[in-house]
Amino acid sequence: MPRPGGASRPARSPKGLGSTVAPGTVITRDFRGVTHQVVAIDGGFQWQGRTFTTLSAVAFAVTGTKRSGQLFFGLKGKAGV
Repeated sequence: MPRPGGASRPARSPKGLGSTVAPGTVITRDFRGVTHQVVAIDGGFQWQGRTFTTLSAVAFAVTGTKRSGQLFFGLKGKAGV
């Protein structure tokens, strides 16, 4: 839906992170002896050649359990692993 006056919306960061992570940012986390690198892209994240809409979905793919992606990747608070 167009905005009044024809103004376009500014580009958004990946879902759920507000302006915390800019597209192109590489997020790295070691988990059970394996280093995982996630790249923020417009509208989501890439990990091991797969695209996810949320960082929590990436955390689930890495760990097999539901958890906060921001906590797991150390972007917010403590990652209770």
